[in-house]
Amino acid sequence: MASRAALLGLLGLLVGCQSIETHHNADPQAPFASYKTFAWVTEEPLIQPGVGSVPGSRPADPLLDPLIRDAVERNLKARGYEQLRDPKIADLVVSFSVGARDKIEVDSYPVTAGYRYQVYGGYRTDVRTYTEGVLALDFFDGRTKRAVWHGYATKRLSQSPTPEKRLANVNQATDAILAEFPSHTAPPPK
Repeated sequence: MASRAALLGLLGLLVGCQSIETHHNADPQAPFASYKTFAWVTEEPLIQPGVGSVPGSRPADPLLDPLIRDAVERNLKARGYEQLRDPKIADLVVSFSVGARDKIEVDSYPVTAGYRYQVYGGYRTDVRTYTEGVLALDFFDGRTKRAVWHGYATKRLSQSPTPEKRLANVNQATDAILAEFPSHTAPPPK
């Protein structure tokens, strides 16, 4: 029991230290109540910007593709949507993009030191580099082809994540992005 409590405490600490920041935007005129089905925009729904188009960006990892698809499908099915294979007949059409970029964080703060009555002041500056990952999900109305919902998440990533950590990151990001996505619940049978 104590080891379970310790594990839960450690997981809480890790989640707290590496939080995910999410944002979303929806078309207020989109008829979400009428959407019942979804499909991927194509067989390969990953949208990739050109390498080097964003300074410090890295190419998308193709091994993330099935992880992201599984997480999105799981979330949408849990919200009551039915998955179709043909995007031409789906109410919602889904695509996603993923990427990473190197970022620099600089902190500067005053420091003082002294001996007896003489105080010397100055500033200390700490510079850290890290990698920020981004996952974006885009939903389009299958009939009008208009964008109806966009959500994305950013998170500071570890340098060499294990496969388990990569899966956890994808699931955590997808869950966070879709937390505010409208649910579709089928009407009760008559």
